Amino acid sequence: MVINIEQRILESLRLRINNINESLINDLIKDTVEEVKEYINFSEGDLMPLGCESIVKDLVVIKYNKQGSEGLQSESYGGISQSYLDDIPKDIKRRLNRYRKLPRGY
Repeated sequence: MVINIEQRILESLRLRINNINESLINDLIKDTVEEVKEYINFSEGDLMPLGCESIVKDLVVIKYNKQGSEGLQSESYGGISQSYLDDIPKDIKRRLNRYRKLPRGY
């Protein structure tokens, strides 16, 4: 039986996240896989490189943890300040750039 990338990521995230909301995680996985494919300029029908699987997991965990705080850039209460990511973190972007192809026509 062949397991697709989304199923492998879901299985892995079940180990990383307590009390997982599977419907939400599945939706985030699908969106993130598409966003990564778009960022690295993969065409329809191409297979995502296996190295991108861990990148998708990292991005899904970030998105999952940001639920309820979308659009919030920073917050301070009781002397404690928190900042939220509003873009792909630099270390993840660096990893993604290894797989990025020039768009067709260049």
